[in-house]
Amino acid sequence: MDTEDLLTERRWPGYRALALESGVRSCVTLPYRRSGIEATVSLFGYRPGALERSVRGPVGILVEEITTGLLRDRRYRAALADVGQLETALRSRAVIDRASGIVMHVLGCEAEQAFGLLRAISQRTNRKLAECAEVAEVAEAVVRAKGRDLESELSALAGPGH
Repeated sequence: MDTEDLLTERRWPGYRALALESGVRSCVTLPYRRSGIEATVSLFGYRPGALERSVRGPVGILVEEITTGLLRDRRYRAALADVGQLETALRSRAVIDRASGIVMHVLGCEAEQAFGLLRAISQRTNRKLAECAEVAEVAEAVVRAKGRDLESELSALAGPGH
């Protein structure tokens, strides 16, 4: 929306009537798009032609600064989410490593196969779907049991040769 004088403007009759009633004679809406952020700034003037192009420069600078701040905030929140996920992964990693060690001992297999078996158990028992969470939940159960009574289940999952 951009008009030098709402008194002579024929577009947007409903808006025009309300704006003139409020004393607004000119308006401009400036759209901005940057890195997935869309913003608009609307300026209103009480005199016709009050919103010359010279006003748009400072407004453009202001919106650019606001958009930059919004982008920084978005990146900061994404970084916080990443930190939270990493902290969760680190906390569960020790339990997963212990459980993998127990499985490796029980079956005499390598670490990669032990982790795969923990994942298979978690899927078979319908535990949480997020990889770290599902394996951690199963890993905690393996560690609590210290591998007891898991030999047959682990051997069946490991396949022939174990």
